Amino acid sequence: MNLINKPISVVYEFDNAGIINPCKFFITNDDGIEHEFNIKRIIRRDKEKLSPDVYGYTFTCEILVDNKISLCDLKVNMKTSEWILFRM
Repeated sequence: MNLINKPISVVYEFDNAGIINPCKFFITNDDGIEHEFNIKRIIRRDKEKLSPDVYGYTFTCEILVDNKISLCDLKVNMKTSEWILFRM
């Protein structure tokens, strides 16, 4: 996986227990073209303590890129709701 570290827009939902689950995300490339990626499966969810009162999550997800399954890491800051495509 390559390090990307770019801000993204994410469509997400919360389950009955209040746990956040990303569904799909949008990233704009350098040419200004927006690409949509649907998340097929969340493989792993890790909770991180970013500062004493701020938590975040890192999601390892399966996505479909050019009809091939690829892995990506998404990070979210729960205080600011900022999402980052960390690796892909």
